[in-house]
Amino acid sequence: PLILDYRELDKARGSFVRVALARSGTDGRLRCNLRATRVTSGRIAANTPNLMAIPVRSAIGREIRQGFIAPPNKVLADWDLDQAEMRWMAHDSEDAGLISIFRGGILDVHTDTAATMFSKPYADVDKNTERYAAKRVGFGVITGITGIGLVDQMVLAGAKKSDGSDWTEAECDDLIARWFHARPGVAVYMDRCRAEARRQGWVADLWGRRRYLPGVWSSVERIREEACRQSHSHKIQAGAQGY
Repeated sequence: PLILDYRELDKARGSFVRVALARSGTDGRLRCNLRATRVTSGRIAANTPNLMAIPVRSAIGREIRQGFIAPPNKVLADWDLDQAEMRWMAHDSEDAGLISIFRGGILDVHTDTAATMFSKPYADVDKNTERYAAKRVGFGVITGITGIGLVDQMVLAGAKKSDGSDWTEAECDDLIARWFHARPGVAVYMDRCRAEARRQGWVADLWGRRRYLPGVWSSVERIREEACRQSHSHKIQAGAQGY
């Protein structure tokens, strides 16, 4: 726990606090650099400092955010992309359950998924544990998350099970399997993306943005698997960016 605390504090100090103090202008305002060509998928990136990556759930992240104060007669505002990548995954995979949720506009996609994963009514889903687990898996599968990777995310976010204990790797593997069982169309879609990458060495999103993935032909399993994960993450992330 002390090592994790140190890592979080060191990251906050080095990546956000020190950079913010050094980069603030003579007017006391902080402006980061926005980059449109640094990410393969076309996503907007930010640096010095990366204001898009300041933690939301942790106490230290919330404390840092208290330092952002609007100038006189102004207000700070934020815009939520409203599940843009999840919506694009629904469109590209044609998963019936996801499409139904987004077309209906009534149910919350993560709560509905959690209800299926944990075999309980929609109204009985625990928002802080079961819904959050479904949400973490849902965004994680886009980039091919594994059980051990999901454990790391849960630990860093301070996410616990309903009984207050930590998630194990085996339980996280089971969560991922349950998610795909709840959204079978996504599993089929990802297999299709992997096959496409292995066949031609690249994939393209709906807008024609290509990502070359020669690693799919590597003799090293780790490199092959990483290239396969990038095959569907690129199509979803780049597709959502264009959308």
